[in-house]
Amino acid sequence: MPHPNSPKPNLFVVVATGQAIANLPPVLEVAQKNDEVLWIVSDEAHQRNWLTGPNQVFQRFGLKSLPMVRVGGVSDPYTLTQALASKVNSIQPDQYQNIYLVTNGGTKHTPIALLRAFESLSPVLLYGEDRPCVYNIHSANFQSPPQRENYTRHTLDLESIISLRSYTFATGSTHVQIWPRALSQEVVNEPYGQDEQYTYSLHTQHHKRASFSKNKADQVPFERIRSLVPVNQYEKWETNVRQIQIALNHQSRCNLYHSTLKLAEIARKAAERQANEIPQTVDPIGPALERAVARRVRRWQEENRHPGIQSIWTGVKLAQANLPDRVEVEFDTLIVLKNGILVHLECKTANLERRQIDANTHRLQGAGSQLASVAVVIPLFTKCTSETWFAQSHQIKIDSEIHFGSRNVIPFTWPDQPRGYRLSEESVVRDYTCESFEAQLSALLKPYAASEKS
Repeated sequence: MPHPNSPKPNLFVVVATGQAIANLPPVLEVAQKNDEVLWIVSDEAHQRNWLTGPNQVFQRFGLKSLPMVRVGGVSDPYTLTQALASKVNSIQPDQYQNIYLVTNGGTKHTPIALLRAFESLSPVLLYGEDRPCVYNIHSANFQSPPQRENYTRHTLDLESIISLRSYTFATGSTHVQIWPRALSQEVVNEPYGQDEQYTYSLHTQHHKRASFSKNKADQVPFERIRSLVPVNQYEKWETNVRQIQIALNHQSRCNLYHSTLKLAEIARKAAERQANEIPQTVDPIGPALERAVARRVRRWQEENRHPGIQSIWTGVKLAQANLPDRVEVEFDTLIVLKNGILVHLECKTANLERRQIDANTHRLQGAGSQLASVAVVIPLFTKCTSETWFAQSHQIKIDSEIHFGSRNVIPFTWPDQPRGYRLSEESVVRDYTCESFEAQLSALLKPYAASEKS
């Protein structure tokens, strides 16, 4: 790698590609300020505007762009070699410290053309891998094994990655980077996942509210309405009453009729919960799980220092850059890898909505790259097999594994809980195993860590 104070710049030859993030990490890892970039832009890349985003990122990091080389396509080595000939001939033998041919873009034949075109200048090949999260430098003559390295220098992060696909943080997004930065006090103080009694009790309360008798109770006397319905709901009903006093017409009658039905139904359900000793209000369980997962993921990273992780975020809401007020997708815990790949941990406590998760995966890949992935996190506390709510948690886990594969389902477990558990299903007793949250998270991210340095 060149010395930071080298008087001669490096040259990076980069092919514009639809996977905009692919070229950036290896270049930014190796590059020094004022290094130069030569873009090769095909007709397709020009039509689809594949150059603008990556080029802007390079410029923000201090790289200089040379006039691009336009070609019809990058699949034919002969055509590409001919298109590069004049540029190659204009380069002096000692003009650059190193010439890097970045081979992440283009087709399978593109590197052949690049090597052939720059052969006289002794270039080296630079390639960023997907799995593991490393980059390789190959000598042009291939007389030695490639130099494989972890990313340790570049600072490419979420904001730049999403900008490549014209996304931005949505207006009102509560995104927070929780690693390598510190956790917010809200996450630190979240009792779910730390207070065992509170955690199990919260599941009990939510299950009880969701499954209490649905038999129709008697209509509630008007005198009890105010004590059973939210104030804002009662005020909406009163507004409709006043409206019919002002203007007695078909629309005002309809508004009052539907408003009264809604008020009566809300009161009836509240009265039924009261009669069955169901709590009227319960702490939301979804946000609690999200905070607990964020805390455990950060703790895992602090203890393991996965070399491929650049940052970890929570509360991310994204929008198209030209429509920042319209939230397109939300992410619970988002892991940014150093090769630009995004991994989303989607927290679920209720019935699995497969279409929603599939849609979120599609949007995640749209905002990052096709290599972005989603894993589902589901609470599964094996000390609680006798609790009425445990069977549902178990079933959500089984359904998720069928749909997404076991590697992409992470149980949120209590530390040191039993690994095995037993359930009776239709008079048949079955044994199951549940790996710890940390073990399953490690398995999910293991492919992105190099097993050994070559």
